[in-house]
Amino acid sequence: MRWANHKLVTLSIVYGISGGIVSAFAAMSGAHLPDLLEMNGMIRHRTYTHWIYPWVATILVLLGLLCWLKTWPLYIAFYVAIGGMLHLVEDFMSKSGLPFGHPE
Repeated sequence: MRWANHKLVTLSIVYGISGGIVSAFAAMSGAHLPDLLEMNGMIRHRTYTHWIYPWVATILVLLGLLCWLKTWPLYIAFYVAIGGMLHLVEDFMSKSGLPFGHPE
């Protein structure tokens, strides 16, 4: 899936569920984060940056902090992480899939 498609699908999903334009745009900005973290080929595509477990842990930590502190930066960071996770969900449905065991 191309970056523009990741962004549009993520924007639509988050806006459809939350109804919030800020959360939808924050998630859209994180929708290409797994590919950006590959640092121009230094990390192979769909390995460590597309491993689901660190993304789930990050979302859970941010959710816990957000329930406790309720600040805008945490709110934005939470939805950026949601966008990254949705990128993985969208890639999971492709032919190549995702790594669930060891990412290499």
